[in-house]
Amino acid sequence: MGFFLNGETIGHGTLDRVSIGKKRKWVHTEATEIYRKFRRKGHGIHLYIALVETARAIGATRIQSSRSLNRYSRRMWQEKLAKVYPVKMSKSNRPCRRCGHKPSWNFFYINLEK
Repeated sequence: MGFFLNGETIGHGTLDRVSIGKKRKWVHTEATEIYRKFRRKGHGIHLYIALVETARAIGATRIQSSRSLNRYSRRMWQEKLAKVYPVKMSKSNRPCRRCGHKPSWNFFYINLEK
């Protein structure tokens, strides 16, 4: 999804299906970005609201953040989206499949079921 302001592209976002099971209709926001020139101006919340409502429109039951969040996205999920939607945090300590390292990473999600 492209994100535009006065005809100029200011960012983009994608909804990718989470491959956990065939019956689950979960999506995540892996490649979402507001270009540097347009950050810290309040545009990001509008992009994320559009992504959440698009996920709801396509029938997704849950939208979740990426597992590797930068500081801008983490703040968006923790502070800004939490004012609009009931954002929950999930913490996992699952070891890496390749090296066995036990990372402690968080991701955020919003249940879209009514």
